[in-house]
Amino acid sequence: MKKMVFVLLFGLSLLSQAIAAETHKVRLSDLYAGDSTLRMEGAVAEFELSVPLSGGLKVEKATLDMRAVNSIALIRQRSVLAVRFNNATISQIALDPNAPNFRPEIDIPAELWREGFNTLTFAVSQHYANQCVDNAAPELWSEIDLYRSVLSVETSAVNGPAVLADLKNRFNPGIGRQQGVTLFTASGAEQSTLTTALPLVAQALALRADYQNLAIRHGELDNTRALPARDDLTPWSDEQAERYRISSFYLDNRLMEALHVVVGTASSLRPFLSEQTFNQIGDAYLGIESTPAIVVDDKVLVPARQRLIVSGTNEGQVQRAATTLALMDDALNPDPFILIDGFQTASNQVPLEADTLTPGESYSFQDMGDGGAEYRGETATTKRVEFNLPADFYVPENATVTLLLDFAYGAEFGQGSMMNVLINGKLVHGLPLSNPNGDSFRKYQLNVPARHLKGGRNRLDFDVAMRAPITDVVCDDVAGRHLYFQLLPDSRIELPEAGHVARQPDLRLFGETAYPMASVVRKSADIYVTRPDMTGGALTLAGKLAQTAGTLLPDIHVIEGVPGTTTDTAFLMTTPDSVPQGYATAFGASLESAKKWPYRLQNMLHNRLREAAEDKQHKNLIMHGVTVQQSGLGDLAVLIAQKNPQSDGTGTIFMMAADTPLQLNDRVQDLISPSIWGQLGGDFFAWENPEQPALVMQVADVYVVGKFEDSWLQTRMWLSNHPWYWLIAFIVLVLFCSFIAYWLLRRRNNKMQDQW
Repeated sequence: MKKMVFVLLFGLSLLSQAIAAETHKVRLSDLYAGDSTLRMEGAVAEFELSVPLSGGLKVEKATLDMRAVNSIALIRQRSVLAVRFNNATISQIALDPNAPNFRPEIDIPAELWREGFNTLTFAVSQHYANQCVDNAAPELWSEIDLYRSVLSVETSAVNGPAVLADLKNRFNPGIGRQQGVTLFTASGAEQSTLTTALPLVAQALALRADYQNLAIRHGELDNTRALPARDDLTPWSDEQAERYRISSFYLDNRLMEALHVVVGTASSLRPFLSEQTFNQIGDAYLGIESTPAIVVDDKVLVPARQRLIVSGTNEGQVQRAATTLALMDDALNPDPFILIDGFQTASNQVPLEADTLTPGESYSFQDMGDGGAEYRGETATTKRVEFNLPADFYVPENATVTLLLDFAYGAEFGQGSMMNVLINGKLVHGLPLSNPNGDSFRKYQLNVPARHLKGGRNRLDFDVAMRAPITDVVCDDVAGRHLYFQLLPDSRIELPEAGHVARQPDLRLFGETAYPMASVVRKSADIYVTRPDMTGGALTLAGKLAQTAGTLLPDIHVIEGVPGTTTDTAFLMTTPDSVPQGYATAFGASLESAKKWPYRLQNMLHNRLREAAEDKQHKNLIMHGVTVQQSGLGDLAVLIAQKNPQSDGTGTIFMMAADTPLQLNDRVQDLISPSIWGQLGGDFFAWENPEQPALVMQVADVYVVGKFEDSWLQTRMWLSNHPWYWLIAFIVLVLFCSFIAYWLLRRRNNKMQDQW
């Protein structure tokens, strides 16, 4: 017995040493949404990158391998690149015109790192002469290659008891986060666990990952697996067998997951739980525990792991526990387990509504969670205020949105100082900051066409440029430290009344808002899989939809098999040989073995128009013409959106197909990558890697879903979708007016002739 304990402790020591430190390498371009080449121009320039670090980790060592180049017109004595980390200078590099390409390796002290977002700053001071330097001279520049610059971070886990508060550290965005998780259910699990509880758990974990991808897999627990044979052929003792039973023996050792999840009722999970854990489950239950490591003969058979248990005594309690997991704040649960007696919410409340502004209402920036902005010194910067509108937000052409801005700026602003206001990248107003004594504005009113707004995420940008005054004295530059600008959080936005109307099918809208799978109108939108081994891909998609919507979507279910009538809005995952009956002939493109491909050459007008317009968003240009052929998909996956032929209402069905379930699950991982998801468009989308889509087209005619506030709004929407009727109505009106004018003139002429 003593030998067994010694071997166990020795094995655990080896295991802890093996997982004590892990090195993560991140390209700086992965931390920046802009161009991979960072160009810093002018006499003084500064750029900041946010470097997230996952919680529960301790940084042992960090190194930045940087690639950069500077102008050969600089003078070495006065041109310097300073690198700061969390506002502490960690390196100063002289910019040498004789060696313009340089590759420094910079050590980042471990004590400067903190959990969450860290700030990496590049600041340059560039001069081509010792005095009288033109701050805007074109030869004052430096470039950093963000793609080839790599940050290496060596981390170790912070040991401590497993508690639910640690969940936020596992999946939150950052270096060292867990990038995939497996959800286990017992063999023969209850149907509601598979269809409802699993999607809720998948969404809960994906929401913790925020904007980062989270690969979700599904596995079954099998309690019929026999104990593995020992090398010395000695039998297992009862104590050893019991430790093996409650270990994570069911995990594939190739999956280096620090945490996995088991979901199901207490009775279905009992063969895998300790008596203590099983007895704790008296209601809806959320718990996290460490499973023991199994070490025999100096060999680690089963590593120690942590697992999250989502359970209850019945199916309803399991769903309640899964919902709580998606809604709870982890920091408020420093316990290894909790029992959920119940939760209260408004009747029929949809979580999506809590994060969405209501048309016809007025909101201050503070109401939207924004605290305003303050800027000092000579700079050009952008203040962004983001807010969500219903995905099916629709307003008439003459509707306006009103901005009531509270802002102020100080004295002695120079020429070129201004504030530009943009909505979703479109300039709507500009104001020079030209009063030499400064100025203050309260309720500064801007009336902007509401068509600048869109369903889903909207951006309100304030581009502020603050310039110091120019003097008449040679080489006498004003530093500009006195410049001050303030945008107050009391500023407001007043939204117009709007209808809930959207044009479908539209994969761009789907990618930006998850609509119509996510909607402020509560209705089920299910994901159907034709094979059980596609469940992992379906759960990954459910998590991505929750991330896109920014909240839990409780009405999404994952269902194996396709019934005769589906929900109005549905997502179908299939292979070409298992496309359900009724989902092929109704489509402009078919995914069966006999495929109908809408080739580009058959739709040359569409392609020429898109290229001539330099359309990067694949706008809706209708296509015509298909080729029918016998073929496979190879490494391709295809996503089609069409009007649902198998629903009782007017809904949209999304069909995704790949040759095999394994390929389909792989392509789902590619689909949720930012580069592919951000390029969704049209209603026919094909891809084979996570970098670039193979084809994006519009195949079907559009149709309208939703409800109008009044019949006049419905008429205007219909005419917007059929612009030719405007022309016909105009021609008819002109002919009618011409006829009336002709009739009146002829009548008058006849009277005049009678008088003669």
